[in-house]
Amino acid sequence: MAWTDPGRLPRLVAPIDDELTASYLMRTSWANGFASLDQFYNVTGWKHTAIAKSAAGVTALIAARTGTGVRSLDRYAISTGRVVQLGSDRVKRSQLETKSVRYCPVCVRLDHSSNPMPVVSAVFQWRVISHCPLHSCRIASVPGRVFRHLRCFDDLVSAGSEEDPGALPVNVYLYNRIKWGPSDGFLGKLPAYVATEFFSLIGHIRIRMEAGSIKDAIQGGFSNELPRQLGFDVAIHGNDAIWEFLTQHVQSVSDRISIPKRIYSPFIRWYEINGQNPDYKEAFALLKKHAHRHIPLGTEPLFAVQASPAHVHNITSASRHYGLSSERVRRVVGRPKHVASRARLFRTSDFGGSLQEEAALISIREATQILGCSTQLVDLIIEAGLLQPSGGRQGSPRRVHREHVSSLLATIAAKVNTGLEFEGLHPIEEVCRTFSRRRYQVVAALANGSLKHVAARPGSQGLGGILIDRKEVEWAVAQHAFNRVLERSNCPLRTR
Repeated sequence: MAWTDPGRLPRLVAPIDDELTASYLMRTSWANGFASLDQFYNVTGWKHTAIAKSAAGVTALIAARTGTGVRSLDRYAISTGRVVQLGSDRVKRSQLETKSVRYCPVCVRLDHSSNPMPVVSAVFQWRVISHCPLHSCRIASVPGRVFRHLRCFDDLVSAGSEEDPGALPVNVYLYNRIKWGPSDGFLGKLPAYVATEFFSLIGHIRIRMEAGSIKDAIQGGFSNELPRQLGFDVAIHGNDAIWEFLTQHVQSVSDRISIPKRIYSPFIRWYEINGQNPDYKEAFALLKKHAHRHIPLGTEPLFAVQASPAHVHNITSASRHYGLSSERVRRVVGRPKHVASRARLFRTSDFGGSLQEEAALISIREATQILGCSTQLVDLIIEAGLLQPSGGRQGSPRRVHREHVSSLLATIAAKVNTGLEFEGLHPIEEVCRTFSRRRYQVVAALANGSLKHVAARPGSQGLGGILIDRKEVEWAVAQHAFNRVLERSNCPLRTR
């Protein structure tokens, strides 16, 4: 006959570590003469929903009736909150089963007294665990109302026991996380629920790499077992393996994605939702560092990482960063014209110096704007050797160094005598036109200090406002020619 006294139960049953509370109460009810857990609830007045969800005060009431310590019951009880403690780690409450009971069919067949795992483990109520870590069979489920009417656990033996050895490693890992807590290394820094999401994202990336797809969403979400299993196979080997895998991913999709940050789009969405949660800090730190090293971040930060300094560029970002046209960037990095501003990437360490050198070059037109003179005068400056051209088409110089142009302008400006009268002085370009040959020597005489009568129009900028003495120029040019004759004849006499 069943016991009905409201005090402590006459027959006490020791709970097995990590046993589900409902499983423990079922064994307790059978030991005390009740036909089922449902009958036990009816007599005691306890609500099965309160037991399943560990309502406030329930564990204390159970402890008082059964003589079991509250701490032992609370260890695997489902508390309130978005993220809850389960055993030795933390999981999302939404991932815990409360309406059904999940169990291993093979464990049920075994004598639980000799089996290190309890008949119904509380760990299995975490739906992320899909297979038994001891038997690699799929976890079965029975509705709560059916479970409450069971007269013995043998009624569950008829459930199938489909085995999947490939699913074993990740389930062993997750089971041990709940039983014993996190281990050392990168994954150990992540709560269990964050680690499972990270596995799924890595697995999703792995699937889309193999399929040649760039889909952002995980098919089936975080509940899909396959991405979690595939991602675990990568992540379990630690930081270096994850880093190498992400690098391969960048390389495989960079030529098929127009916007570089879309390479990390599954992780970006993850960050948008959980970026302010400190539990995700270590995972996002790794992703931030990898993105910073492997894609051009653009003007907006990615994973809260600012864009500078850039370790990687594509045509568009390099063009923007170095102030060059796309065509000039392609010419430096060797990309064909049909590779447009897509995410085809190259490292700054490989081409940064060449791009900086290219950025230091300006066109003849730009040089005329800085020097404040005509194109013809710039050509004479180049002919005089005062500027060294870089590159060109059909022998015509195309670009010169910006720094050299600015330095030349400063040198000539230093020759100006501010107290000099303008009478008898003429603009430099006008003087150059009076020479039929070797006009460049006019500019050379000005730059090397041979001319003493140099002035500048008030308010003028650049060489266009420079005034020089024509006769002094003629004398300097003639003197230069005479010296050249003496040099060719090896004569020791030279004019000053």
